[in-house]
This record gives sequence, C-alpha cells and structure tokens, in this order.
Amino acid sequence: MAEIIQEEKGKKGGKRRPKKYSTRIDMTPMVDLMCLLITFFMLTTAFSKPKVMVITMPEKNKPEEKNEAPKIPKERTLNILLTEGHKVYYYNGLADPKTPPLPTLVKTDFSKDGIRKVLLGRNKDLFTTIANFHDSITTEKVRMYLYIDDSLKPVFARAGSKMYRSNDKGASWISIPGPQITDNDVAIANLLLKESVKTEFNVALNGYKKKLIRRDASMSEINPIVDAETKSRKREDMKPHGTGPFVLIKADDKVKYRDIVNIIDEMAICNIAGYAVVDISPVELEMLKNAPK
Repeated sequence: MAEIIQEEKGKKGGKRRPKKYSTRIDMTPMVDLMCLLITFFMLTTAFSKPKVMVITMPEKNKPEEKNEAPKIPKERTLNILLTEGHKVYYYNGLADPKTPPLPTLVKTDFSKDGIRKVLLGRNKDLFTTIANFHDSITTEKVRMYLYIDDSLKPVFARAGSKMYRSNDKGASWISIPGPQITDNDVAIANLLLKESVKTEFNVALNGYKKKLIRRDASMSEINPIVDAETKSRKREDMKPHGTGPFVLIKADDKVKYRDIVNIIDEMAICNIAGYAVVDISPVELEMLKNAPK
C-alpha cells in the first residue's frame, strides 16, 4: 500500500510555496503474496521423472509344464556380437568348427539402417501383425470393451474376436487362451463372445454368481490390453511354427555397458519374441579378430 506523507512547512518571507509530498510503499502485503506464489508453484510444478527401461519378465509356466531348454532351429538363429568401439557384427546359423566353413561376420551399427533394419527384416511378419493390431485399436477400427463385476472392477475384456482376463482388476491382462487360464475362464469368454450384443450378463465367477456389465474401454485401459496381446503373439512365435528369429546376444570383455542396453532396446523396438544374452565362444572371438574393421 502506498502512503502519502505530507510535509508541513511554515511560511517564509510572506511568500506561500506549494506543498511537497513524498510517498512510502508498504511492502508488507507483498510478503504474503510472495509466500502464496511460492506455495502455488511448489504444488503445481511437475518434477522431472527418472527415465527407466521397461523389462518384460517371462511369464510363469503351468505346474504341469516341464521347464526344458528350448531347442533353437539353426535357420532361425541370429547371432549378434558386440565389441569395443560400439562395433556390431552379426551372422546367421551356428559357428561350429567341426562343420566348416565358418559363417561370415557382417559389420553394422546401431543406426536405424543398421542392426534395426536387419532385425525388422527377419521379424517382418510378427512385427507387422503386432503393429496392425495396435493401429486397429487406436484408430477404433476394432472396438474394445471391458466387463465389470459387482466390485466395479474390470475382469474381462474383448477386442473383436479376442478375449482377455484381468490378473489384478484391470492393471494387467492375459489373453485367452494362454497360461494360467482355467476352463471356467474359457467358458465365460465363449459366452461373452457369443452374446456380444448384450450389455449385462449373469455368470458364475469362482463359484459365486455375479453380474457383468459391459462398457467401452478408455485409452488408459487399452494400453495394458494391447501389451497382453503383444505378449500372446510373441508367445505363439516362440513355437516351432513361428517365423521370427531367435537372437543370441554375445559380447566380449571390451564392450561398453551402454551397448548392451542399446541392443536390448532394439529387441523391444523390433518386437523380437525370443532373445538371450549368452557368453561368447572362443570360435566367435577368433572370428572377431579376423572381422572387417
């Protein structure tokens, strides 16, 4: 607030002079305003979030399934060798000194026209089907519906002729058929597909009679369901009738850690279903010594 201070001066020599005024600004209210602004910005400012890489963990097998090491077909095997200087080499098949000649190493890099182009070329069919499914959902060519139980939590989802079941009330999903799916889940899924026009259903979930109500899925709810479908298609591609490559990532002792992270990022970008980081063999170390620089 501004306060006007009037200076009183007497007459001098009988001549009257104009009065002079001075101002003093009271800054006390500004202190309260400053505190309010600081509080406002502290509560509304978005702090920088840490950047992390999402790691897709393997799904649990059923108790009756045997955990045997998968047999990798030679024609579907792609070996990627990493070495110093951010150099990337790859070859197809297996390097067995007992069956010469050894495969030829091809030099590439981490650019979009490098190892990514190689992976997309080998994984074209799977990548295309996953991309087409994602586009059909985001462009609403295929409508996605959720089925809500009495607790108002989603338990099933439907996208076209595909059905999904919620593992934890909508936070994550698993495709039907798939691992950890019971005959009861399959029966309810078939009912929901058969009576897809209806908006309410009476079903038996875990021995209890419940009512399911259908509603449209929001974009935030669609993403984990698309992720479930991606895992389902990758799971199918791992079977003998699949077409995608099995990628074996190998690095010598001179490679930088960032190169390991970069190549795993490429696996996620290209939707590679099967890949593993394994030890490099002595034969492959010799191949690196004779590789083009």
